[in-house]
Amino acid sequence: MCDPEYGPGQTVLDDILIEKGFGDAAVLVEPASPALFEARGVSPAPVDDEDLESMRARRLQAMQRARDALEQGGGCFVKSITPEEFTSQVTLCLDRFTVMAMVIAGDPDSDLLLECLERLAEKLLLQGVDSVKFIKLVAVEGAVRNFSRTDAPSLMVYHPGGKVAGQFRHLKAFAGKKTTPEVVEWKLSKLGIIQTELEADPTESFSVVHLYKKPERVSRDEDEDW
Repeated sequence: MCDPEYGPGQTVLDDILIEKGFGDAAVLVEPASPALFEARGVSPAPVDDEDLESMRARRLQAMQRARDALEQGGGCFVKSITPEEFTSQVTLCLDRFTVMAMVIAGDPDSDLLLECLERLAEKLLLQGVDSVKFIKLVAVEGAVRNFSRTDAPSLMVYHPGGKVAGQFRHLKAFAGKKTTPEVVEWKLSKLGIIQTELEADPTESFSVVHLYKKPERVSRDEDEDW
């Protein structure tokens, strides 16, 4: 149902998507009123019927992908799998890269990594990126070859067909407790898994504290002995 202050096909969801910065996925499907543009502090750009139809199609496709992902993921964009599903979800996945979080239930570091992945997966999905899927697996000894529960949380990245493309063990592989979705996005872009509009490594903006040992003072007597 349309919100009364919007035109046909416009909803509060459009505003939410625009605020989240989802680009083409956030375009309004009909020209908004001049008052609405004025309230947002932007000027309307001319759009012909063909462009408008293309915008509408992209937005609807993005919304459908989001709904499908949420349904398959049980309300999450990062789908949970079991060790028994690893082969079908990773090894036999031939059409997309797979990004898998190995996590420990109730672990703060695992929760932070998953929060970052959720936000990144949602962003990419609404942008129309379907070349990568995000899954999570609760760490169990022996679930993945050469992987121990003590390595969690970690991010494993696989090529289509299951060959390892990269791995990030613990949050220290990103930015520790300061890890953000943007940091994860940057790291994955360096592997060639996704494209990013980020122009620099987000961690470069983090403040760095240089720790050093204060040099010991040498007494005059000691100095004279030399």
